[in-house]
Amino acid sequence: MKFITLTLRLAETEHIDLVSFFWSSHFFGYLDYVPELEQLPYVVLSRRLNRVVYTNMLEGRLSDVGKFIRQEIAAGKMNLDLK
Repeated sequence: MKFITLTLRLAETEHIDLVSFFWSSHFFGYLDYVPELEQLPYVVLSRRLNRVVYTNMLEGRLSDVGKFIRQEIAAGKMNLDLK
């Protein structure tokens, strides 16, 4: 959330018109760290994350980061020109 805030401040200061956050799936979910995850192949790890993200998307549930982005948009801190 600090990274998002700093990135948006930088974009505003430097008059950058577009900021696009990569891996926006994390707005819907992420995996809590457990040592077991370090041993998993990337394909298995991705599948687990995608399952969490997909379920949350279907249920309309946001992660803490997603809630933060929604709050920033609602507060008018992000200029969304959707023309």
